Amino acid sequence: MKYILSKSKSGLGNRILSLLTAILYGDLCGRRVLVDWDDGMYSEPGENAARDFFKDHTFGFFDDKFSYSSVYPRIWEGNLDKGMHWMFHRHTPGHDRNPFSYRKYSCDVSKLDYDEDVLVFWSYMHKIPHLRRHLNEQMKMLSSDEILAKLIKERIHLKDEILEEVESFKRENFSDFTIGVQVRYTQNRPASMKACKRAIADALSRHPGATIFLATDSEEAQKILAESFPRVIVTKKWFPTKVGAAMHMGSGCPDKKRLLFEAFIDLYLLAECDYLIYARSSTFSHCAYLLTKAPKERTVDLDRFDVGYHFRSFVHFNL
Repeated sequence: MKYILSKSKSGLGNRILSLLTAILYGDLCGRRVLVDWDDGMYSEPGENAARDFFKDHTFGFFDDKFSYSSVYPRIWEGNLDKGMHWMFHRHTPGHDRNPFSYRKYSCDVSKLDYDEDVLVFWSYMHKIPHLRRHLNEQMKMLSSDEILAKLIKERIHLKDEILEEVESFKRENFSDFTIGVQVRYTQNRPASMKACKRAIADALSRHPGATIFLATDSEEAQKILAESFPRVIVTKKWFPTKVGAAMHMGSGCPDKKRLLFEAFIDLYLLAECDYLIYARSSTFSHCAYLLTKAPKERTVDLDRFDVGYHFRSFVHFNL
C-alpha cells in the first residue's frame, strides 16, 4: 500500500482546500490518503484532531505505527510524526508565509509517478490547476470550484454529533428565508464592513423580513452587524481578546478542539442558508460557497471586483 499523507497548517478553510487536493490526487495516483492534523492548532501537539471530526469513509488517519520504507520530500525522513509548525520552525523559521514555502515540504501534485511509499502533501490553497492535465475529459469540463464542490460534498463526511448540532440550531433559529453572512474581520476592517453592510441591505431589500445568520471571527463585527440589522442570529463561540486576531491564532483559547467544532458548525450552517454573502479571499468563506445549497444567483462574493485579490489568487493557485 502506498500513501499520501495530508498535513495541515493554518485555519479550517486552508486545511479543507488542502485536503480536497490530496483526495483528488490520491484518486489519480491510486494512493490511500491519511490525514494528519496534529500540528497543535486545534488540539494538543501530537494529537491528530482530524480523528474527532471526520468519519473515515474517504480517508484514514495517520499514526506513527504504520510501516514504510521511503518518503518524499526527503526532509520528512524521520519527521512524519512532526507538525508543519515544527518543521517550519526547525528548517525555515520566518518563511511560513512565503507562497513558495510549501514546495520544500510537499510533493508536486502535477507528477503522478513517484516511487516512494509515502508522499507528504500540504498547501495553504487548493492545487486543482496542477492536476488538470491528469483529469478525465468529463472532469476537465468543470471549473476548479465545481470540482472542489463535488469533492467536499461527496468525500468529506463529518461525525454525526456535528451534523446533529447544525440541524438543531437550524431548526430552532432559522426562519422561512435565512441570509448567511461570513465576515473575516482580521484585515481591512472598515472597508470590508462597509461592503458587507451594503450587501446585506441589498439582500434584505429583495427578501424583507429575512433572518441573518452571521458567522464571524470577530466579536466586534458581530456587535456592529447586530446593531445595524434586525434578526441577526449567531452561534455561541469563544473569541480572542485581541481585536483583529484570527481565531485559530488567538491565545488563551480554553478548548482548541471545541474551537474547531464551532468552526465546522458555522461553516455547515452557512451552507444551509437560502442566500450567502461571503468573501472568497477567506478560505473559510470559499468553503462555505463550495458547500452552499443556495442557487448561484443568491450568492454574493464581496471580493468579486477586487482585482488585486484575483491576481494574488492566480499566483497562489498556480505556483
